[in-house]
Amino acid sequence: DRGGNLIIPSFAVGRTQTMLYYLFKLWKAGRIDDYSIVVDSPLAVEATRIFAKNVSYFDDEAIDYLKKHGKLPEMPQLRLCESAEESKALNSDEGSKIILSASGMADAGRVLHHLKHNLWRPESTVLFVGYQAEGSLGRRLLDGAKQVKVMGEEISVKARIMNMDGFSAHADYTQIEEWLQHLTMNNAQQVFVVHGEATAAKAIKEMILEEFGWNAYIPYYADRAIMTKTSCEIKEANIPQVSVQKDMEDFFVDIDASYRQFRRRIINLVVKNPELMSEAIRTTEKGWRYVKRLFKDFGIS
Repeated sequence: DRGGNLIIPSFAVGRTQTMLYYLFKLWKAGRIDDYSIVVDSPLAVEATRIFAKNVSYFDDEAIDYLKKHGKLPEMPQLRLCESAEESKALNSDEGSKIILSASGMADAGRVLHHLKHNLWRPESTVLFVGYQAEGSLGRRLLDGAKQVKVMGEEISVKARIMNMDGFSAHADYTQIEEWLQHLTMNNAQQVFVVHGEATAAKAIKEMILEEFGWNAYIPYYADRAIMTKTSCEIKEANIPQVSVQKDMEDFFVDIDASYRQFRRRIINLVVKNPELMSEAIRTTEKGWRYVKRLFKDFGIS
């Protein structure tokens, strides 16, 4: 309804097909107009065809729904875009489109072309439906970057940037907690919290200690764990660089948590009092400029 395109950076196998299923349900329910829905990724196109031929392997809910309402290929506005020429032509077509394209973190693939042509457009929207790793273009956009480099070109971010957490394949706090409830452990055993950002890892570790009373540890580079049938001894790496990084990460975990709480309070205030938005933005920008000046002597700007 904004008149622009909806760009969905999506992992080619699994996530794209899940999104198509929900878009199909929205279309059947009459909740989206007859916009073109484009899958622009050779791998995603091939995976989508394989999924469509193997509906019997879907879960019961999806099978029942598709039996009642038809199959995905019956959606008339669905386009499977394979060639590079077709992909490039999408950005010169008139009319609004929903474009699903890899990669999911917007660091490579055809989605970069679509971001290049849509990030500067206020009427367009970029919707992330998966985990965005630190340092990725997707994470920078979600963190509010005003300008990003895409394919060697500086782009001012004017499009609306949105995120849907519910599609992430990573287990969240509650899911991990529920899974742990089915385990039995003793004091000689150890839980290692890995593959997570520092803030989330610390929260998981504290939950394990407080709720279950189990030994929990977040390993760092070059740490060692000496395990036997009856014990687990942690030997932290005696590497100064690692120790410094660990200390700084621990420090910023607390800063990050405070910042997120403060940011939420500001947003809630402005939502309740829209007339304060301009002043809140000016004040925040002023504060950010001050923080950057503090670190100027460190060579960081």
